[in-house]
Amino acid sequence: MAALIENTINNQFVQSVLNSGELQSLAEAGNETVSSVLKHQTVLQAVQQGSQLINNYNLRYFLGGLALGAYFGFRIGAVSNRAKALVENTEWMRAATVNSYDGIQGITVQNVEVPKVLGDTDILIRVKAASLDPIDIKVSQGYGRGLRELVNKYNPNTKRETFPIVLGRDGTGVVSEVGSDVHNLAPGDRVWFIVPPCYQGSLSSFILLSSEYIRPLSPLNPGQPYPTPALWSGTS
Repeated sequence: MAALIENTINNQFVQSVLNSGELQSLAEAGNETVSSVLKHQTVLQAVQQGSQLINNYNLRYFLGGLALGAYFGFRIGAVSNRAKALVENTEWMRAATVNSYDGIQGITVQNVEVPKVLGDTDILIRVKAASLDPIDIKVSQGYGRGLRELVNKYNPNTKRETFPIVLGRDGTGVVSEVGSDVHNLAPGDRVWFIVPPCYQGSLSSFILLSSEYIRPLSPLNPGQPYPTPALWSGTS
């Protein structure tokens, strides 16, 4: 056996292969192939890991988007329902108004919201009679503008906008609703009233005033002019 191996090594063809470096080249080629396979496997693993990571992120984004969509959908639906209820519960009335300070030529009749009793001393009156007074002409030209804008900021029945302004500074009517601290008047009572220049006026179907501007209407004198309630308000 040893002799066979030695004869094989000494064989001229084997010697030529060994001396030619082809065997070394084959070994190196084999090593490169193995390295290439390993690198390919590493790349495949990296791609697989990256794909898995991307899928995880996509899943997170999908779940996050689904949660956000559900949240905002719920909020929008709730707001829409409240807005719908508010619109359905909003009552409208006709009123003589101005939408600018251009004077009496800007007077128009339009729909405005019926005010709601929100304060303890508020009284809602269904207007039966009202007049256009000289002071309304001044109001249509901007009289009381600064005070009106200040009052509107704290009046929940009035929007932030200045207009429309309802005209009319006095009138008579029937009590429709009262606040919890009003004890001298009740729904159905006939009253007369005056309206400060910074408040929404009486040339409308309803008017909301504090009880201090309202007095019971005497059956003996149902048509007091503006100076009479103004004088009465200042002395009572």
